[in-house]
Amino acid sequence: MPEKIKKQKLFLNYIVSAFPQNKLSEMMWVLAGQVINLLFGFALVKIISTLGTHVFGEYSLLMTIAALLGMIFYGPVTQGFLRYYYHYDNESSASSFVRLVYSILLYSSFVVLFLSLILSFYMSYQSGWAIYAFMLFGCFIVLLKLTEFFNSFLNLLRKRKENSILQAVEKILIVSLLAGLLASSEITLYRTLAVYSCVMISFITIKFFYLRKLLPGKDIALKHSPLDERKKMFSTLFTYVLPFLIWGLTGWLQLNSEKWIMAELLSTKDVGIYAVMMSLISAFIIVPNTTISDFASPIIFQKFSNMTDKDSINAGVKNVFLSVALSIFILIFSVLLTLFFGEQLILLISSPDFTIYYYLLPLLVLGAGMFYIGQTFCFLGMGLNKPKKYLFPKVLVGILSPLLNFYFINFWGINGVAYSTLVIGFIYMLHISIINWFMLKELKKQEALTEINNS
Repeated sequence: MPEKIKKQKLFLNYIVSAFPQNKLSEMMWVLAGQVINLLFGFALVKIISTLGTHVFGEYSLLMTIAALLGMIFYGPVTQGFLRYYYHYDNESSASSFVRLVYSILLYSSFVVLFLSLILSFYMSYQSGWAIYAFMLFGCFIVLLKLTEFFNSFLNLLRKRKENSILQAVEKILIVSLLAGLLASSEITLYRTLAVYSCVMISFITIKFFYLRKLLPGKDIALKHSPLDERKKMFSTLFTYVLPFLIWGLTGWLQLNSEKWIMAELLSTKDVGIYAVMMSLISAFIIVPNTTISDFASPIIFQKFSNMTDKDSINAGVKNVFLSVALSIFILIFSVLLTLFFGEQLILLISSPDFTIYYYLLPLLVLGAGMFYIGQTFCFLGMGLNKPKKYLFPKVLVGILSPLLNFYFINFWGINGVAYSTLVIGFIYMLHISIINWFMLKELKKQEALTEINNS
């Protein structure tokens, strides 16, 4: 048999072994849900973009605030929850761990609402309606981040079919209600946020009670675990998520600083035009990579849950590299698609006012794609309980991003955003790859020492 055919068969066997039939079925549900969410997400952009480039720019700036608060108060807790759920499930303490995380999320939500209230009263001296606007936005942030947490929880429990259906129905309902407002010429930015919030409240309630039925030992789910056990869980969780708090701040600078710099140096109109292009980047890069993350992370973390099992660890490493390979394929496809059809794609989800800088789309896709390849590589260190290894590159790109964005935008206008994205994406991907190379080298050395000691 020719060597090339042998290699192809080995690769196909690897794919099949990595994704058995039941997992392929789950993945199809995930993909179907993401496609529906993607299509209706485009519909949302189309509806909101009718408010104009300036309003869409303001909407995008508000979303960066939501992202910042989410990265500080919700993102790290979610990462820690995903990492340690199966660990405590193996120790028959999953219900206690879930209760602890629920409590942390509840306190985090109170803090976000309190900050919104303070900002509301502060801004009300300048404008009477501001108190209602900022409180509405605070509620929107809390509900959005709780929705994302429950979606991650459902994925963790491999309830991907149910999760996909719930997300799709939620998005369809939001689009339908906003389309009704648009048809009656009553749509505004604040009514849009109100519609989002009302729908999310309903679906958060549904997901909460559904997850409650799925929890192991649900008969003790409402009882307090011993104080010492809660303290130990909190200490373990806090130690793990601490780097994520720093990553959250630097990650926000890397992913959102350019919008505020553009608003200052250029205009909110340019922010709106750029934000529509970012919606396409989200569709072609961020959403597929998030899907890979949602599907692969429970599998990878479960493989790494037993650090004494060599075969399980090697399977986890293989799943990491398979996820990276999928990210690379998505990047190549997306760059080619936006290179030849960028203007048409922007026009499809908005209006001619947003197509001025369509030629930047492939460059933005390439830069974002390289960054997310680096993000996917991070599963290795997270699975090996070494997230701190990635602290320096994440802080580095967090510092470099606003500096490069300011410098490039100041000299080249909105074109500078693309140049900055390319530089940051390449630096991050390269740095994470080097760290992982050393990490794998150390892992192989430890395996060799273990084999020698056992023999």
